[in-house]
Amino acid sequence: MLAQYFPGPAYWWMFPIIGIACMIAMVALMALVMRAMGHRMGCMPPMMRWRHGMGPDAGSDAPMDILKKRYAKGELTREEFEHMKRDLQD
Repeated sequence: MLAQYFPGPAYWWMFPIIGIACMIAMVALMALVMRAMGHRMGCMPPMMRWRHGMGPDAGSDAPMDILKKRYAKGELTREEFEHMKRDLQD
């Protein structure tokens, strides 16, 4: 009676392989979805941030360096630069 519903022992080796393949596919799909959502929302896991140059020290330019960059770009006049420089040094 059960023989007509279940294949013989020759096919049982496929079930664990199919199960493992489905689990791997689901984990990969979840990782891709989470990565896409993270990029869209602006949040990434730490290893991804470091890989893309957004690690803990990526945005930590010293205030004087930022001031010098803004002056070099022409965003500040010489008087503004000198005033802000004195404020930072105090």
